[in-house]
Amino acid sequence: MIVILPYESAVEQVDALVEDLPMECRPAEPVSDIKQMYNDKRDQYNTRGYVRHCSRAARTEGHLVLGVTGVDLFSAGHDFVFGSAQVGGHGGVISIYRLGEGEELRERMLKEAIHEIGHIVGLTHCDDSSCVMFFSNTLVETDNKSDGYCAECQKEYEELKLERIN
Repeated sequence: MIVILPYESAVEQVDALVEDLPMECRPAEPVSDIKQMYNDKRDQYNTRGYVRHCSRAARTEGHLVLGVTGVDLFSAGHDFVFGSAQVGGHGGVISIYRLGEGEELRERMLKEAIHEIGHIVGLTHCDDSSCVMFFSNTLVETDNKSDGYCAECQKEYEELKLERIN
């Protein structure tokens, strides 16, 4: 099972995500955003703390955890990211900050969540630009990919899922 952990800046979006995800999941109680991850020079939050927090929460929950935040995220080597997770880890995070509004937000949030869950389970980036595991650096790339895994990633996901998701 995937536990969806809403941070205070994205509480309203979590119900839609839980409803849309094509895998067993449930929401957790909302928690505060991680203020110490804020970098005032960049006016953004570092993903490291969010991923660590979700990984620690996964040990408590006994399931994999995906955090959802509304703050602007960055990671080493990137001006911004839509999400982050350790491949084969226990937790990850997505940000809705740059994903738009309305139906666009809902569709993009779903794609980013499925992408980061794929990483948590153990998938790496895919070269197929229509696969949800394709690395998207822009909203156009996110919009152009599907919300599902390509045949090869789906097969690998199913194998890894048996080991990782209760």
